[in-house]
Amino acid sequence: MIRKLYDPDLPQNERNRIAQIAVELTKRKAYRECLGVGQHSGAVEGGHVTPRSWLRKICDENGKVRVFSRLPINVFGAGLKEGDNFPFSDHLNNILVGSFTCRNHEEMFGLTDNPEMDLSDSKILNLLVYKPIMASLWQHKLLLQQAEVQLAEVPNSELFQEEVELYRQQVIGLEHYKQLTEGCMNPQSCVNCKGGKCRIIGHKVFHIPGTPALAVSDFSDGIRTRINPRFRSVEYIMNWGVTVLPQNNEHKVIFHHFMEDEEFNIPVGQLLAQLQGKRLQGEIS
Repeated sequence: MIRKLYDPDLPQNERNRIAQIAVELTKRKAYRECLGVGQHSGAVEGGHVTPRSWLRKICDENGKVRVFSRLPINVFGAGLKEGDNFPFSDHLNNILVGSFTCRNHEEMFGLTDNPEMDLSDSKILNLLVYKPIMASLWQHKLLLQQAEVQLAEVPNSELFQEEVELYRQQVIGLEHYKQLTEGCMNPQSCVNCKGGKCRIIGHKVFHIPGTPALAVSDFSDGIRTRINPRFRSVEYIMNWGVTVLPQNNEHKVIFHHFMEDEEFNIPVGQLLAQLQGKRLQGEIS
């Protein structure tokens, strides 16, 4: 049975006031926290989820790139306005930026700035998944903060109650993956990997020939279970990340997943590894 969530019938001016609160609380400077592990230095800065050095490979002569994937909130795009259509264009300095790193951690990610980086290095591969996990966690913490404020304004709203619970579960899941990654920031000295191949995070790299056109750094929203009402069961969800590096004559596409999730699902990279040529390129696209 499906039941509509209770949402109090508030006067229009009250709805507008609460909506404006949400707008203010989802601006990217409304919430600042460096989510990196270890020592922090300097103010929390606007970190690019997808490094500018990658975006320079695909921008036009004016430094603009096109964002074609609908963002869950406008916080990552400074120039994006309500009602703007996708895809939209903006300068590479303005898009995919969040307040989730300090100066020290921006320097740490310097190892991944060069799109031609060495993908045989486990440390670099783990950094490639760590940054989008941090960015996704920061975004969902921001969303949780605004949902909690809205719920405080309308405590009997089931809609706001469910939003708070959703974002809370996303934050819990992303915190889990963040902690797993932090345990493998240096695979050569990691107690789990013992200097060999990383045993915590799996990476599958694909080589796609062609002119550089895409740059991607992304990770799932952290939800780890869902209810299947048809079978009255709980299903486990595999979270995973994707990196697309625009290189001189090709793209390197990397799918990241956590080994512990393999017991209930098959990694995307492993499924795609069975394909070749145009079929592989089409499925990755």
